[in-house]
Amino acid sequence: MPTISELTQLLEDNDLSIFNDYFKSVAAPCYSLEPKGEVMDDLPLGTSKVGGLPHLPDELPWPTKGNRPLMFLAQINLEDIDLDHVPDNALPKSGLLTFWGDTAALPWGFDPKDAGAYQVLLISESLNSLSFRELPTFDPDGLENEPQYKWTPFNECQLQIKNDHCYDNDVDEAIESIFSEVTAEQADALFHRFMDFEEEQLNLENETKHQLLGNPHEIQGDMRTECQLVSNGVYLGNQPPESENAKIDSLQPGAKDWRLLLQLDSDQDAADWMWGDCGKLYFWIKDQDLRAADFSSVWGILQCY
Repeated sequence: MPTISELTQLLEDNDLSIFNDYFKSVAAPCYSLEPKGEVMDDLPLGTSKVGGLPHLPDELPWPTKGNRPLMFLAQINLEDIDLDHVPDNALPKSGLLTFWGDTAALPWGFDPKDAGAYQVLLISESLNSLSFRELPTFDPDGLENEPQYKWTPFNECQLQIKNDHCYDNDVDEAIESIFSEVTAEQADALFHRFMDFEEEQLNLENETKHQLLGNPHEIQGDMRTECQLVSNGVYLGNQPPESENAKIDSLQPGAKDWRLLLQLDSDQDAADWMWGDCGKLYFWIKDQDLRAADFSSVWGILQCY
């Protein structure tokens, strides 16, 4: 995504400078994770990557949900990150951050029973103590429904980590932010130009976006509230019963504590995975847990089109 200065120039070039202040208000620094085009095999221990086999200490058990092992998705060497790019960065300064998911069942994350389906482990041991870990034996054919993925590793691709920015922009909020400065007729014209600008210049819908921290590219709406409610036992597969209203009201303020940790996009060119219908996997964590380097209560959500 463009930097704030690059976006300012893009807005000027498209006669949309009136939205400068709005975009500055919704901008957030993040890290883009770009898989290198070639599929690798047995990258050096501790390499930031998606897919392949994980690099783990011998004594660390393979992550599971119940009796079902999770699939290794990605690992990020925290020393590859420019920590100063994100103000008040709460990530640990070193270690290997590994991400895991139940790719056989691929739950959506709206059911409290989905707890543990998506996990994050911080490996603090030195790289010399790590080794390639083969997949444990697992037959996904025993699932109640057809397994979403075979029990084989995804393509292994090295990740290039870049300083980036993301923009949690909404066209209605953008128009509202400048409504006092324009007539209703001008606002209507700006609405359509803003939509065209998003599609043609920002490429939000078509860009594959693996991302660490920052604001998510949401497909199906607010996830902070979903994380807060479901992780506290509220089922959101349908409208909760009225008997849960008091509990929901008491939990709502805590939604602000959740922040995006990782967004993994569908990516058939590199990792060769597809989350639902061209969707994304999101790993969320409470801010206080991230600051404590406690990844035990991460919540995972799948959204798609």
